[in-house]
Amino acid sequence: MHQGRLTTAVRRWSTPFVIRSSSAQCHYSTTGESSSSSSSPSVPKQVEVVVCGGGITGLSVAYHLAKRGCSVALFERSIGCGGATGASAGLLSASMLWQDNSVQKMAQASIKLYKELSTGDRFRFNRCGRVYLAHSDSTAVSVRRMYAKARSLGQEAELIDDNTEMLAKWPSISTEDIQLALFIADDAVVDPIGLCRELSKRAAQEGAAIIEQCAVKEVLIGDQTKV
Repeated sequence: MHQGRLTTAVRRWSTPFVIRSSSAQCHYSTTGESSSSSSSPSVPKQVEVVVCGGGITGLSVAYHLAKRGCSVALFERSIGCGGATGASAGLLSASMLWQDNSVQKMAQASIKLYKELSTGDRFRFNRCGRVYLAHSDSTAVSVRRMYAKARSLGQEAELIDDNTEMLAKWPSISTEDIQLALFIADDAVVDPIGLCRELSKRAAQEGAAIIEQCAVKEVLIGDQTKV
């Protein structure tokens, strides 16, 4: 791992390892050596899993592992959701858009979890659906395949090939070069920052240590070999 670079990853080690951070406040070691200032979060001396990166992937992994009883420490170089996740539009695609069945199940579970976590207006979650437009013969073929797959999975989908009907549903679009429109009702949008904050809070409640402002510079395993 290059100095100063933070990646979202989870590794489970059978040998002791050391994480060296860019901050003197956050020198961490599963060999039992750790130090932190009084203002830093409490850092456990040893954990089963270390997660590097506090975006949606890292926080989700930390939350699920902690919920299952694993001891977890997550390190984030800045603040949670301060990178690509925070800058994203928060669009959630319907599970049928993924080819792999296991990924489809993960997408379904994710959307279900996000909806549950948003209960009580903790953050914005809106299952508003999405419109996919086909501007050419090739994209029309892809859109028809998406529609067929959605129907085979029992998901709500509507295929429209009449421009007048498109304008009636979505007055703001230009239909001059549109051949087909596909509406997938299961697509959603979420506030990524609010979601990350909620996952961070839930992970901490389950016992995970969330350490921010602490960049991971390198990971060394038992023989001091860099990873």
